[in-house]
Amino acid sequence: MLGTNQLNNLIGTKFFRRDFLNENKIRFDENLSANAELKFLVDAFLGTEKITFVPQVFYGRLN
Repeated sequence: MLGTNQLNNLIGTKFFRRDFLNENKIRFDENLSANAELKFLVDAFLGTEKITFVPQVFYGRLN
């Protein structure tokens, strides 16, 4: 479980506007085999002025 000051770097827990990604030319680096998600997230976070946290769960896992 993550603490309140920790960054969850799982890409599946975030939503990005397509126009934001296109305008900032943010893409996954297909040449990276490790940490590709983390690089994508850092690029996205550095490219924005605002991040919104939504506490709702929009998906669930079936076991």
